Amino acid sequence: MSKKRKLFLKFLYYFFISLVLLALAAVCLGIIFYASGYQFNWKARKIEKTGMLMINSQEDSLKIFIDKKQVEAVQSRSVVVLSSSYTLTILPGEYDLEIQKDGRIPYDERIKIEPELVTKISDVLLLPDKISDENILTREMTSYSFSPDNKKIVYQTPDNKVLTYNINTAGEKMLDEKTIPEKIASYTWEVNSGRVALKINKKEGNYYYILDPENLQNSFFLQDKVSSSLFFDSIYFSNFNPDEFFGINKNTLYKINTHSSQTEKIADDISHFIQKKSFFYFLDKDASLIQYDPRSYRATIILEKFELSDDFDLVELNNAGDIFIKNKGTLYKINDKNDLALIDKAVEDLVAAESQNQFLYTREFEIWIYDSNTKQSKMVTRFSKKIENLQEFFNSRYLIYQQGKDIEAIKKDGKNNQTVHNDVENVRVFDKNKIIVVEQKDNQKVFKIIDLTVK
Repeated sequence: MSKKRKLFLKFLYYFFISLVLLALAAVCLGIIFYASGYQFNWKARKIEKTGMLMINSQEDSLKIFIDKKQVEAVQSRSVVVLSSSYTLTILPGEYDLEIQKDGRIPYDERIKIEPELVTKISDVLLLPDKISDENILTREMTSYSFSPDNKKIVYQTPDNKVLTYNINTAGEKMLDEKTIPEKIASYTWEVNSGRVALKINKKEGNYYYILDPENLQNSFFLQDKVSSSLFFDSIYFSNFNPDEFFGINKNTLYKINTHSSQTEKIADDISHFIQKKSFFYFLDKDASLIQYDPRSYRATIILEKFELSDDFDLVELNNAGDIFIKNKGTLYKINDKNDLALIDKAVEDLVAAESQNQFLYTREFEIWIYDSNTKQSKMVTRFSKKIENLQEFFNSRYLIYQQGKDIEAIKKDGKNNQTVHNDVENVRVFDKNKIIVVEQKDNQKVFKIIDLTVK
């Protein structure tokens, strides 16, 4: 063999070895890059650091689609919080996410993946595609009222019978037919949902029947327990002393004690009286907004010389450490007795939230959330119809609201809006996963429980 041929073969040998080594190096480098979260983005035609998508839900067996293509995600189950987490790595960019489960309405959201960051989709609620309801009460009634926790109903029939219904126990009770022969003018509940005051209008004045739905024998007429001959325009429960009530007669506030049968005047010339969980609020004769503590009987001026309008409302945060008022459609935070901070305008309804740091409000056809930690308002969503009966739902992660006769559900981040039920006159959140809807069928009211997370 010639010397040139030997050199050529030797060159080929080493060239082949070099190619193999380069290929192995490229493979190893690719493995290292892939393990480090780098992938080649064919759309962008460059190597990019991947991001992560994490989906948290109480649901199992979810199917996940990215841009209409099903993808495999790693599922882990938490026994402590009874929820599942689905994770997958994905290149940066915007995608159409769809989450499916058999028998459920799909969840849709446009997502954005950032390199080296985790995009979280939390509290995914997939409503049943066929929502079933359970009739719990069907009666002809002239009026009804839900307790604050929405677990008790008091109502009156056309022949003036008064009945109570406990949703937890499915128990119905009726007062003696002779107890309240007149129509009930209004219902006022204890904040803890224990008792309710039934207002009955008579020629000589207003009578109040204090009804205990769980123990009817503990019920009584307020006038039978006090020596005063006053007839009150409205009354309120103390929330701290079961024997104490507060009544308003001709703009004068009284404290009523049924144990001692005494009535004591507290303040004259008051207006715009509002009861919250711990305090009463009213405008006194000097046009000062008063916070009254029914536990210590202490009155505190929280705002001086302010003209309150008929739409005045109030919401407390942080155990009444922060107080917000709505007046003439404008939302303010009370910083000091003479210092109001403007929050928003064209506000309609204030809605207390479960969190001590947040409250909800509607602004024309919009839903907003105010957070005291960030000291900012954030719009949840905007609609073309008026919003009513706004309530928190599903561990305060979703909102239930009413538009006309339609019931809708939406996440608090404004995503995944879905229709729940149609043709209803009222809706109440019963517990974290259930709602009660009230329908009018002929001359009867029909109360139904809807479980939105039945598997």
